[in-house]
Amino acid sequence: MEEFTPGYPDRKTPPGIFTLDSKSSPSVLRGEMTANGTYSYEQPVTYWMPFNGGIGFHDADWQPYFGGDRYLTGGFHGFINLPPENAGQLYSLIQYDVPIICFY
Repeated sequence: MEEFTPGYPDRKTPPGIFTLDSKSSPSVLRGEMTANGTYSYEQPVTYWMPFNGGIGFHDADWQPYFGGDRYLTGGFHGFINLPPENAGQLYSLIQYDVPIICFY
């Protein structure tokens, strides 16, 4: 998996106000399709909650820690990585009409 650094602005979560597109559990996050028909990455997740096309909330049990300045070096293509237990809670609570506000 590639990591986000401030030098890669295309990997930031886009700012804006959104609403939930869908919810799925489980799911597989996929990158762009390559010339040979495979994806640039495939990452199974238990909870997937997209709110801006391919951007969304998901569990990320591979992350060593969350919070602080982790977003500077541990992001994932604009997705919002959550501890599995928090992703499960959000999945059970989030509704389609609740605004999702992303800002820096």
